[in-house]
Amino acid sequence: MTLTLDLPEELAFRLNALLPEEERKHFALSAIAEALSAQEKDAVACIAGVEEALQDIEAGRTFSLEEEKARWQHQKAELLTKSGVIER
Repeated sequence: MTLTLDLPEELAFRLNALLPEEERKHFALSAIAEALSAQEKDAVACIAGVEEALQDIEAGRTFSLEEEKARWQHQKAELLTKSGVIER
């Protein structure tokens, strides 16, 4: 399969300046393969997170917005105290 990409002029200039012509194809293939792999891993992680959240909801492991706000305020106060920003 052949795929043609129109590169922005600056990117094409950098590619030509850094890599000899015989290395560009290998570099491009490696970069595309790595980017696709990273995207696939991100998608799998997102799906797993959503599935875990749905399981938590089904199991009743939820809390109210007010409870979460209180938890965050408590954590914020602890961090500010530890960092010396506020005193107890």
